[in-house]
Amino acid sequence: MEEKVNMAENKKSRSQPATKDDLQIAKTGLQNEIQAVKTELQNEIQAVKTELKSDIKRLEDIVGTNTIDILRIKDDIRDIRETMATKDDINRILGAIDAFAGEARDHRRKDLERGHMMMKHEDKLEDHESRITLLETGK
Repeated sequence: MEEKVNMAENKKSRSQPATKDDLQIAKTGLQNEIQAVKTELQNEIQAVKTELKSDIKRLEDIVGTNTIDILRIKDDIRDIRETMATKDDINRILGAIDAFAGEARDHRRKDLERGHMMMKHEDKLEDHESRITLLETGK
């Protein structure tokens, strides 16, 4: 269409007024160009819409996956909170271990004392027999 407008301009001098035909040719050319631009914009808008729909679908899938992951993590955290030992629990356990260790030391000490006493008693028993023998021979 531009060619028709350019041809019409070439035939007439720029100093001459445009005729109705010239204006009609220019109008038709402009309308065709506007329609072409409109069609091109509509196609581009449609392409952008399609791309946006695709992006939105992809993001919805990601959000869905993340939501499932978050719910699983929340369940894991709840399980951990229910089963993990608190500082009070650990302090109670350490207190029990300390008490047990103290009792074990006491028993070991008492056991050593008993062993020492038994050695003394054995010595006295051995010595007692020799004293009885001395007493019996001394009569």
